[in-house]
Amino acid sequence: MLTVILADRKINPDIRIYTLDSEKFAMSDLISNDTDKPIRPFKWDIFREHFEREGPKIIPNLTFNVKNIIY
Repeated sequence: MLTVILADRKINPDIRIYTLDSEKFAMSDLISNDTDKPIRPFKWDIFREHFEREGPKIIPNLTFNVKNIIY
């Protein structure tokens, strides 16, 4: 993933921001009272510039696992 972003930065040196957009989920999906059951993974896409401004998607369907929640 990092190599894709670094390669994209070489091609687009003026770009200074990359954003993440996740699948929709409820905050309760981040809570697991069962220590044997991990918090479910989430799908994310990485965009060059702002995803809200329809920047190009450079890495689709990344899976992220939540390891720690601070609140």
